[in-house]
Amino acid sequence: MSERSMKKINPISKEIIKATIPNPEFEGLTLGWIFKDVFKNLEKIRLFERAAAISFNLMLAIPPSLIFLASLVPFFPIDDIESGIINAIRSYIPSEDISEKIIHVLKDFLYTKRRDLLSFGLLFSIIYSSNGLMGIMRAFDRDSDMRKFRTAFNRRLKAIWLTVVLMVLFMIVVAVLIVQSNVLNYVVDQFPMSDTLMKWITNATLGVIILIMVSIIYRFCPSLYTRVRFFNLGAFISTLLIWGISAIFIYLSSNFIQYDQVYGSLGTVLMSLVWINIIAILIILGFEINMTVLLKGDKAKERKALQQESEKQSR
Repeated sequence: MSERSMKKINPISKEIIKATIPNPEFEGLTLGWIFKDVFKNLEKIRLFERAAAISFNLMLAIPPSLIFLASLVPFFPIDDIESGIINAIRSYIPSEDISEKIIHVLKDFLYTKRRDLLSFGLLFSIIYSSNGLMGIMRAFDRDSDMRKFRTAFNRRLKAIWLTVVLMVLFMIVVAVLIVQSNVLNYVVDQFPMSDTLMKWITNATLGVIILIMVSIIYRFCPSLYTRVRFFNLGAFISTLLIWGISAIFIYLSSNFIQYDQVYGSLGTVLMSLVWINIIAILIILGFEINMTVLLKGDKAKERKALQQESEKQSR
């Protein structure tokens, strides 16, 4: 086949690919262009450095958060809530080995009422728990036309407020998971249901929970003049990636990367650190997708045009 005929075929094949492969637009930007722009600027946005900072702050925030939440669990007005939480963990975490380790850690907190933590301990645990969101806020702050100055005191207050909101949401989620677990067990006893359908229901529930929490972070954490929509492109993409990569990580850690059998508890800590770092990378990636849409989409162009017109009028 001659070069002239090949040149004629190439544009036709490109048009066929464009017509057959969906490439939705978001504010005038195609999904492919957004991904291309984000990955082209990976070194500029310091993705892995910012993710490492988030991972460190999240690790500092996890112990006080667990202590505070587990201290409140025995006071919940739900009968036998401790066994309900344990059953829910076994239902929603596919790996039996990992679920049993989580249950082993939680049992001491769940079956011990710590009233002394509900005074000054409450305040200090919330402050230290907010370190995770403080790290996310710092990682989200980067030079752009839409960045809004926020003092360290305002940032801390915002982090505490969001931490309380996420903790309340987490407690509601725990109650919903317990109820759903009991309902599903009742339905399975009454009506035969395939394991595949049960897995899809549990996975869909976890996906919705992750999406809501990530959307809250993207909506309220960044210091921007213009907030993104609650359900935004970055939240959907990061939720899918978190859900999928977490499932792969659990499968690999249960079947192949068995550090816990070699290093004991230290191996479990090591796997947790790796998983948290992956989650932090995906959170930053979703945020950068939102920033690309905000800074380079149609609305950004409209804002620049209005700004230029106002500057001309002022002259």
